[in-house]
Amino acid sequence: MMSDMARVIFSNYVSEIYCIAPSVGAEASLEDYKAAFALSETLDIAAVVCASEDEEVLLALKESVERASQSGRERIAFGGAGQVANQNTVGAKALAQALDSERFCLAAPRVNYNGQESSVWLAAAYAALVTASDDPSANLNSSVISGEFVFPEAFTEENIDSLIEGGVAVFENLSGNTELIRAITTRQPQGGAAFHELSSVRITDDVISSVRAMLKDRLRGLKNSESARESIKSQVTIELENKKKQNIISAYDAPVVYPKENEPTVCVVEIGFTLMYAVHQIHLTAFVEV
Repeated sequence: MMSDMARVIFSNYVSEIYCIAPSVGAEASLEDYKAAFALSETLDIAAVVCASEDEEVLLALKESVERASQSGRERIAFGGAGQVANQNTVGAKALAQALDSERFCLAAPRVNYNGQESSVWLAAAYAALVTASDDPSANLNSSVISGEFVFPEAFTEENIDSLIEGGVAVFENLSGNTELIRAITTRQPQGGAAFHELSSVRITDDVISSVRAMLKDRLRGLKNSESARESIKSQVTIELENKKKQNIISAYDAPVVYPKENEPTVCVVEIGFTLMYAVHQIHLTAFVEV
């Protein structure tokens, strides 16, 4: 399966991947997957795709990507929702609810690829679609992915809407093309509506990582003086203004920079910004006079 996953990712314009086998010659256990996830945390990567559809494994992956992201190695996890029938979407929605993370994307339905039926193929393509995009604010809704995927059945509009609302990213076949209907995460709307949209976490990661890299470059030889803090404030403002000009954010607050209380060697930088959202629907209203 791993070689086919790599083939799907490469065919969707990702040029470099790391393959970590949880086990060799035997069925992988949960502990095997945890060890593989721990190894991935040391890598400078943007996404992690899991070959397992098991809920315990996917929950372990969620913990791994959140742990890595909190350590300054931001990434997003992608997994398959497993068996999702047109008339029964409860299982997939329950899995998305259990994951409930802006750093985890769940793909559906299962499709046949190279003689094997799994939702992992779409998860791999979803990850490739995201990582191949240089613009974190890009509108990925209705994006077409490459690959000869065979869909076992068509879903009703009602069930597609139900899955998307529940945090499952649904793909469909339209005129021979496989399209991602809407780029979302498993973050439940009632708990974090903004981060239900994948672009929200991508923009946030992009801005924070850019500011962090800029500050790291200026850390050498810097003193925690008022003039140095003013310089940091100016540089962060320039970085945020650049992100605004790139249409990645729509607005930002003036940075606040100050020494941390009782820790004179630590400088605190606070930033605030407004995300630039992609359009996923257009509502047309017509007023006709006769």
